[in-house]
Amino acid sequence: MRMHENRRAGWIALCAAVAAMALTSQAVSQGPGGQAPDPTVVKVVAGDALIVDQTTKLKSLKIEEGANVAAPAGKSVTMTVNGVERDIKPGDYKGDIVLTVTDQHVVKFSESMIHHFRQAIYLDKDGIVDAKSVLAAAGKPKISNGVLTDAHIRSDGRNFNGFISKATAITTSPASARESCPTARAPR
Repeated sequence: MRMHENRRAGWIALCAAVAAMALTSQAVSQGPGGQAPDPTVVKVVAGDALIVDQTTKLKSLKIEEGANVAAPAGKSVTMTVNGVERDIKPGDYKGDIVLTVTDQHVVKFSESMIHHFRQAIYLDKDGIVDAKSVLAAAGKPKISNGVLTDAHIRSDGRNFNGFISKATAITTSPASARESCPTARAPR
């Protein structure tokens, strides 16, 4: 989501988007006979924005053409459907849907080449960093004595990394990582 040059205009737009999202969610997810809305069923209509500020589990998500799903400034949002990372784009999604909010991971290669990385598993010297990891796309990873096991990373989307390690040495266990996470050792 692009930040506005004028902060006030940005705040006004954000408030309008959140208000529209609240109205849309209530109208769409209301059950038959006026039952309470189901918070796991969400529809984002054209012209509206769904700002996801915390990791959210859903069972149904419909994104219409012209609708937007985004995270607040300084954050990223990644969607998984049944454990597979997917691009957030118009469509009708059903199943185990997780919208994972993570800290932005900005990688600056040069003044003109800046990328916003998203990854299933982000490792540092202390282990898996939940705030930068999309664990819903990673299986059930564990790390012990510098060995990462049980990682099963699945992605059908673009611009998504399996894992990034800032640790001095991490080894993946090929038997538990399956072929989706090859054996690797971080540079020393």
